[in-house]
Amino acid sequence: MTDSPQILSPPSPAALRADLERLVILDLLGPVGGPEEEIAEGGVRDRYLVGMLAPRQQQVAPEQQDDINTSLVRTAASCLRRGLCRPELGSLCSSSR
Repeated sequence: MTDSPQILSPPSPAALRADLERLVILDLLGPVGGPEEEIAEGGVRDRYLVGMLAPRQQQVAPEQQDDINTSLVRTAASCLRRGLCRPELGSLCSSSR
Protein backbone atom coordinates (compact mmCIF):
# COMPACT_ATOMS: atom_id res chain seq x y z
CA MET A 1 0.00 0.00 0.00
CA THR A 2 1.86 2.99 -1.23
CA ASP A 3 -0.24 6.07 -0.84
CA SER A 4 1.47 8.79 -2.81
CA PRO A 5 0.94 12.31 -1.51
CA GLN A 6 -1.24 14.59 -3.56
CA ILE A 7 0.86 16.97 -5.63
CA LEU A 8 -0.49 20.49 -5.69
CA SER A 9 0.16 22.71 -8.65
CA PRO A 10 1.75 26.06 -7.81
CA PRO A 11 -0.29 29.22 -8.36
CA SER A 12 0.41 31.33 -11.42
CA PRO A 13 2.74 34.33 -11.11
CA ALA A 14 -0.26 36.66 -11.56
CA ALA A 15 -2.13 34.93 -8.73
CA LEU A 16 0.94 35.13 -6.47
CA ARG A 17 1.38 38.82 -7.28
CA ALA A 18 -2.30 39.57 -6.58
CA ASP A 19 -2.13 37.69 -3.28
CA LEU A 20 1.04 39.51 -2.23
CA GLU A 21 -0.47 42.88 -3.17
CA ARG A 22 -3.60 42.15 -1.13
CA LEU A 23 -1.56 41.09 1.91
CA VAL A 24 0.74 44.13 1.74
CA ILE A 25 -2.22 46.52 1.47
CA LEU A 26 -3.94 44.86 4.43
CA ASP A 27 -0.74 45.03 6.47
CA LEU A 28 0.01 48.68 5.67
CA LEU A 29 -3.49 50.14 5.46
CA GLY A 30 -5.66 47.58 7.22
CA PRO A 31 -7.86 46.18 8.40
CA VAL A 32 -6.01 42.87 8.54
CA GLY A 33 -8.77 41.37 10.70
CA GLY A 34 -11.58 42.43 8.36
CA PRO A 35 -14.08 45.27 8.63
CA GLU A 36 -14.94 44.42 12.25
CA GLU A 37 -11.31 44.49 13.46
CA GLU A 38 -10.69 46.24 16.78
CA ILE A 39 -7.21 47.35 17.76
CA ALA A 40 -6.55 46.46 21.41
CA GLU A 41 -2.95 47.61 21.73
CA GLY A 42 -1.98 51.21 21.08
CA GLY A 43 -3.94 52.86 18.32
CA VAL A 44 -4.65 52.54 14.64
CA ARG A 45 -1.78 54.86 13.75
CA ASP A 46 0.58 52.65 15.74
CA ARG A 47 -0.64 49.47 14.04
CA TYR A 48 -0.88 50.60 10.42
CA LEU A 49 1.95 52.46 8.71
CA VAL A 50 -0.26 54.69 6.56
CA GLY A 51 -2.56 55.82 9.37
CA MET A 52 -6.27 55.32 9.31
CA LEU A 53 -9.22 55.79 7.03
CA ALA A 54 -12.83 56.04 8.11
CA PRO A 55 -15.45 53.92 6.37
CA ARG A 56 -17.44 55.80 3.76
CA GLN A 57 -20.97 56.84 4.65
CA GLN A 58 -20.75 55.19 8.05
CA GLN A 59 -23.44 56.32 10.48
CA VAL A 60 -22.69 56.27 14.20
CA ALA A 61 -25.56 55.74 16.59
CA PRO A 62 -25.85 58.46 19.27
CA GLU A 63 -25.31 55.93 22.06
CA GLN A 64 -21.97 54.94 20.49
CA GLN A 65 -20.82 58.55 20.15
CA ASP A 66 -19.64 58.71 23.78
CA ASP A 67 -17.37 55.71 23.22
CA ILE A 68 -15.88 57.41 20.16
CA ASN A 69 -15.31 60.67 22.04
CA THR A 70 -13.62 58.79 24.89
CA SER A 71 -11.36 57.07 22.36
CA LEU A 72 -10.44 60.42 20.78
CA VAL A 73 -9.55 61.84 24.19
CA ARG A 74 -7.32 58.83 24.90
CA THR A 75 -5.65 59.22 21.49
CA ALA A 76 -5.01 62.93 22.09
CA ALA A 77 -3.57 62.20 25.54
CA SER A 78 -1.29 59.57 24.01
CA CYS A 79 -0.13 62.06 21.37
CA LEU A 80 0.66 64.62 24.08
CA ARG A 81 2.68 62.08 26.06
CA ARG A 82 4.70 61.15 22.96
CA GLY A 83 5.27 64.78 21.98
CA LEU A 84 3.29 64.58 18.73
CA CYS A 85 0.97 67.47 19.63
CA ARG A 86 1.74 71.15 19.84
CA PRO A 87 -1.18 72.53 21.88
CA GLU A 88 0.60 75.88 22.26
CA LEU A 89 0.29 76.26 18.47
CA GLY A 90 -3.35 75.20 18.52
CA SER A 91 -2.68 72.02 16.57
CA LEU A 92 -4.12 68.62 17.25
CA CYS A 93 -2.16 65.41 17.00
CA SER A 94 -0.06 65.42 13.89
CA SER A 95 0.43 62.39 11.73
CA SER A 96 4.18 62.99 11.51
CA ARG A 97 6.12 60.37 13.39
